[in-house]
Amino acid sequence: MLEKERSATTCPEDTQTLRIDSLFTKDVTSTGSFDIRGDIWASTFGKVVQALPVPALLIDEYHRVFACNEACSKISQQYEEVIGAPFDGLFPDPAMRERSEELLKQVFSKRAVRVGEGMLEIGESRIWARITCRPIRILDLRLVFLVIEDLSLEKKQLSENIRLREELEIRVEQRTADLRESNERLRQAVEEERRSKEALNRSEALLSQVFNNMNSGVLVVGRNGEVQLANRSALSFLRLDATIIGKTLNEALPDFGITGIDRSSHDQTEARVTLRDGASRLFGFTAARVEADDRTVIVFRDITDAVERRERQRRAEELALVGEMISRLSHEIRNPLASIVVGLKTLERGTQLSTDQGNILQLISGEVDCLARTVNQLLEAARPSVPSPKPIYIEPLLERCMDANSLPAVRRGVRLEIVRASASVAVVVDDRAMLRVLGSLIQNALDACSKGDLISIGWRELDKARRAELVPGFSGRVVGIFVDDSGPGIPDELSVDQSRVFKAFVSTKVSGSGLGLTVARDIVESHGGVIMVDSRSNRGTKVEILLPILEAIACWDWHGDRAVDCTDCDVKPSGIGYCCWTLKGRAFHAATGQWPERCLNCGYYRSCSLTPFFRSRLVQ
Repeated sequence: MLEKERSATTCPEDTQTLRIDSLFTKDVTSTGSFDIRGDIWASTFGKVVQALPVPALLIDEYHRVFACNEACSKISQQYEEVIGAPFDGLFPDPAMRERSEELLKQVFSKRAVRVGEGMLEIGESRIWARITCRPIRILDLRLVFLVIEDLSLEKKQLSENIRLREELEIRVEQRTADLRESNERLRQAVEEERRSKEALNRSEALLSQVFNNMNSGVLVVGRNGEVQLANRSALSFLRLDATIIGKTLNEALPDFGITGIDRSSHDQTEARVTLRDGASRLFGFTAARVEADDRTVIVFRDITDAVERRERQRRAEELALVGEMISRLSHEIRNPLASIVVGLKTLERGTQLSTDQGNILQLISGEVDCLARTVNQLLEAARPSVPSPKPIYIEPLLERCMDANSLPAVRRGVRLEIVRASASVAVVVDDRAMLRVLGSLIQNALDACSKGDLISIGWRELDKARRAELVPGFSGRVVGIFVDDSGPGIPDELSVDQSRVFKAFVSTKVSGSGLGLTVARDIVESHGGVIMVDSRSNRGTKVEILLPILEAIACWDWHGDRAVDCTDCDVKPSGIGYCCWTLKGRAFHAATGQWPERCLNCGYYRSCSLTPFFRSRLVQ
């Protein structure tokens, strides 16, 4: 289809039409009777047209092809067939024909140059041509000089370019769609990864929270024994901090090893570990080996307190058994003993005895006294009296103890001395009960010592370090009352396992009842104190009683506006005062082996009793 014409620059009318009269011979132009179609090629103008390298046509005013040059053969060898043919017949498309007619009309009427493009057909050949039309005049004959430029290659290249551009646009669109789809998939993948990471972070946070809030200690140990993970409970149990991560356990705790733990079994293994602060604790271990990376997961708990509770409960059961037995036998034993004592006194007063008979009578009397003491100890263990504690200074208490035991010491040739501290302190105790405890300890020391040995009794206030070692967490002052002898000490099989020292009926003496330390511990604990034994074979024995130094008021004056509510306590209204937990302890302690929870949570009890804080040495 012919494109829209392009006109040349507007010029005056006489410049739009070229007059080419001078390009013909004079005789021709003067007569005006020549056949221009026959002679045109002989003229200068014709020669110029023939010499043109591009096809050219002359169109007359009837819109017919008047002449064409030889360059038209580039289009078709039958180019001469178009001479005399209508100009619009050169265009195969009807629309182009109309446009060609319109184009010629404008050239003839406006005498201006017009340019158009379209499909041109000459002979059997078709080309896409650009047609430049210029009006010319020869004498009175008006013609249109038409120059044809073959744009077929350009058109083809243009079409190809258009096709390529369309293909490129399609590819770009496809690639854009693919890229958009890829971006969407990437966005979804990133979003999924973000959600997965958030879920992983939440899971890790939950796992970390569960891991760190477990009541059991958890250690993850690598192939070379290095600690890779440790939760808060593990660090707390072992008195360690996070610096242990990456180090071996042996570097921090040489006593803590996994060589003795069966990692293929889920059964618990018990082991005693000495911590960095010197404390010895009993742990229950369960270890599992992760075969994939040769790690060991150790789960453990501090079972010291649980074992001690079991030990106390066992002791309570023993005492209950003693009480049941004594309640049945005391009547049968004490009545015959009373008769024997009366008979011995009668013999001493009314019979003249020889020396040997007197010695035999004294021996029998001594054995009867020993048997009576044993029965009394059994009765005390079976039916312990409720103490009536009151504030008392330690120094006069120990002086009374010295006075009561000096004569037996002198008889055995054992020195008995008192070691006085720089300042006297007061404690809240039942003086009669405490004298009974100290007397029993001194009697045990006298029985163990030989002539020339030394027994020292005294007191000392514990310094901060010693208090933190024995009763960590107790905020008050603590005094230790001790009985120290230079005798042979307790056999190693008992001293190593101190829980056996306090067991009922366990004694190193042939005639001993084995209840002295059992009763002593029960009395001391009823005063809020604790008792310890430190002894080794051939190195003497030291028994120390730890008691809170008097700093608190009676419980009924203590509670006031404090957090602990004592209004419904069955001890406080009675006005007994001090050691108020003793009555309750009798109701609970024998059955459970421990003080009632209400006492353990009572602020007054915790300020006046060492029991909740004592780092026991009973369980070894």
